[in-house]
Formats: sequence, C-alpha cells, structure tokens
Amino acid sequence: MIDRISFFFKEKIPYLSNRFPGIRFKSGDVNTGYLGQVRIQRYYDGLHISCSLPKLIYGENITVMPRKTVKEAVWKLEGMLNVGLSCASLTSIEIGVSVIVAEHPSRYMRLFGNHPRYPRAPYINSKGHMSVRYAKAKGRFSFQAYDKKAEMKDKKEYYMPLVFQDSNVLRLEAKIKRREGIRWVFGRDLSPHDLYKPDVYEKLKRYFWKFYSDISKTDQAVFFDMGEGSLTPKRFEELLAKQYCQSNPEDCLAFIAEQKAKGNVSRDSYARIKETLRPVVPSTGKKGSFNHELIEELYARVWEGVKTG
Repeated sequence: MIDRISFFFKEKIPYLSNRFPGIRFKSGDVNTGYLGQVRIQRYYDGLHISCSLPKLIYGENITVMPRKTVKEAVWKLEGMLNVGLSCASLTSIEIGVSVIVAEHPSRYMRLFGNHPRYPRAPYINSKGHMSVRYAKAKGRFSFQAYDKKAEMKDKKEYYMPLVFQDSNVLRLEAKIKRREGIRWVFGRDLSPHDLYKPDVYEKLKRYFWKFYSDISKTDQAVFFDMGEGSLTPKRFEELLAKQYCQSNPEDCLAFIAEQKAKGNVSRDSYARIKETLRPVVPSTGKKGSFNHELIEELYARVWEGVKTG
C-alpha cells in the first residue's frame, strides 16, 4: 500500500549533506542529487529526501507491499543514507494499489463521480492518457486514478511482474501532503520508522479506503419492466419514481436517510424502502445492484488489494 514517502531533516543535524560524498548536487536555489532512485534536496533550512519504498525492494511499485516489507524498506533506506531516520519528520505519504481490471482503465475512470469535499479534475495528457484527480490547490490530501502501464511507458519504466504484463492495470493513489496533513490524520509528527507500526499502517489503509469509497460512482444501470399490467396513472407514477431512484441512487438514498434521521421513517420501513428501490435485472428477474458492473468489479479488486496490503 505505501509507495512514495518524503521526509525532512531539521537543521539540528549539521552538515548532513556531507555524508553523501558520492552525490553530485546540481547548483541552484535548491541543490538536488540522487542516490539511486532516492532524491535528496538541500534547502536553506535542511535536507528533504523522497523515494518509493516498493522500488527499493521490488524495483517497481505495482506490487502491493505488506507491512513487514515496509519495515525492510525503511531499514534499507536508513543504511543507504547512513543516518538514523528516527529524527526525520515525514512530509508526505502516498498509499496506493494497482489492480488488474477486465476493461481499459479509462472505462473505470469515467465512472468516477464527485467527492463530497475535493473537486474532480479529469485530465488527458499530450499522449492521450487519461487520469482523474481529486484535490484542492492548497489542500492536505489528494487522490488520483490513472492507467499504470501508460504512466510507466511515459516514464520509460519497463520492468513489471509477469502477472501484470498482458493485463489492464488501474492505479489508485491517495496522498497525505505536508506535515499539517499528517498531524491532522495522526495527531502528531511521524518518522519513517512509524510507517510499519501496526496502528499507523492500518490507519493509512483505512484512510485510503475511505477516500476511495467517498467518491461517488456514476452511470448506474436502470432496469424496470414497462410491459407488466395496464399503464394506469398510478403505475406510470411508480415507473417514473423507479427510474428516478435508479438513475439518482445517491440523492434518493440520502433523502430516505434524512427522513429516517428526522424520525419520519421507522427502521423496518427504512429497510423495506431500500429493498424496493433496488432495480430488477430483466435477464434474471432478481433484484440488482445500483452500481455499474465495472464499479462492482473494481470495488472487489480494490478491497482485495487493501486487505492483502
């Protein structure tokens, strides 16, 4: 789940950049150098370092990294930098999962609707690759979905596990940005060594899952049988109500939940009303789901990635 992290060493560690004699820093306002794929930036107030933990272990970030491997990656990074990471403060954490999907990733991204707090920003780059991002200009959190194989091709990264090579791969990433965001989620600063602690790791997984779940999904299928019985005014009204509820399930369920909260609907009636709103699938005659079949597929695959991460 955990991918790229960034952290900061305060000025209290003197001459920290001198510990890396093999790095040739580029001159400028911010001197930047690399130790393998680890980026090191010298600012006036200290040293900022960022890297992808899965790439330190696997050489790619498609494979979901379990908690015990996060610990291995952090200790490997500490050995590479030759300085203890317990005194560093995390400034950003990316949590993501790459899932194999049946259709092209763009079909799933088109079904991603609005988030209650973060604006949706679809984007197509110059090579025609689509992504969807949820973020505010100065926000502490963001989420994005994109075609992982297309992104790797754009970056000229070609290594990936065999199971992904002939598959469609959708990447979903949530990001906690800046120390303020980390403090908001955890109530304190974190060091890289905190990432593999069970409480922190599980909270990051829950944060990712909640952000994904809070994004509304669109293009719901509408099913109802116009041919049963005579078309009386009452039946016509019922059909219109069914069509509206199936086309706008979130609005309809929100209205019912609001009425329940006001005490206008009993618990038993609430359950029966929700059941009557579920569409009937013509091919089977059984109650169907509000969700598009691709969303149901994605839900199951993302949840599996979160559980195994």
